Amino acid sequence: MLSYSRSAIASAWLATCGMTMAQPGLAVGWGDPSSGQLELPPGVYHAVACGDFFTIGLRADGTLVGAGDNFFGQINTPPGTFVEVAAGSFIGAAIRTDGSLAAWGAGAYGLTSPPQGKFVRVSVGHSLAIAVRSDGTLAGWGAMPQPIPSGTFLDAKAGRDFVVALRTDGTLVAWGENFWGQTNVPPGQFVAISAADVNGIALRADGAAVGWATYPGAQSVPQNERFVSISAGSAWSGGVRRDGTLLIWGSASYGITQPPPGRFFKLVLGPTQAFALRACAANCDLSTTPPVLSVNDFVCFVNRYAAGEAYANCDASTMPPVLSVNDFVCFLNAYAAGCP
Repeated sequence: MLSYSRSAIASAWLATCGMTMAQPGLAVGWGDPSSGQLELPPGVYHAVACGDFFTIGLRADGTLVGAGDNFFGQINTPPGTFVEVAAGSFIGAAIRTDGSLAAWGAGAYGLTSPPQGKFVRVSVGHSLAIAVRSDGTLAGWGAMPQPIPSGTFLDAKAGRDFVVALRTDGTLVAWGENFWGQTNVPPGQFVAISAADVNGIALRADGAAVGWATYPGAQSVPQNERFVSISAGSAWSGGVRRDGTLLIWGSASYGITQPPPGRFFKLVLGPTQAFALRACAANCDLSTTPPVLSVNDFVCFVNRYAAGEAYANCDASTMPPVLSVNDFVCFLNAYAAGCP
């Protein structure tokens, strides 16, 4: 069996699942527009969280904004600045810049009373919530099944009534309801996880995705695809391929499995909606430290264009020739306009 050091797994996790504050992007949404959940204000976002008919966005300045249904105050986001956001059935949760937790919306199961302390990850399901403390230990609240596993973890995700967690050695552990096999996690080592409803998916270091506990009829995870980011939704799963394009499989409801064209770096699937974050078109090397735009981006673009890589497809065209002079013009215009 292959083995990975804790530092190697942590580095891979930061490059995939832990991108919340690493890179801002433009939020592109699709799915059911009936509740207004796709109507996030224009702007740049670090992360998006999808609840039941509502959406919460974490802006580039650290503030939160909500869209969609508000019967329980779930889009009445708290003031302040944050570094992480999550959404459950009718509740939102976020980690403030000082590491403390905030939760709002439906108060059932005590979900709006999170534990004290400093945290680095948070996730909310239907009746339970889980967070990773700064020391790597787990803290749960709401109708959280007991006991919560001990040890140190990189991440934890809440489904409807179960939780899956990624240990620092790359292995998975899950607990809670198991009617659909939610806690039957696959063996091996992983670098990222996602869960929603009764659906779970994990990402291996080589980019292969492994799923479990999906509803009957959901399509199997494509075995010949490699991803840099994954997400589980209610009846579908998906990921961002290495070339930045999106692939989603499962139920065809709400058009979720028909994502927009273009290249993205983060995918978030919800119960009736989906969002993806699109990188600044001119930031070819995906740098996050200033200057974000530099001569390296021009070199990156030219090299990718010369190699025929779709990643150089700045105008997101789908008809041949995919790479054309339009992409060069697109790159120059985007570069001149600067990055968000």
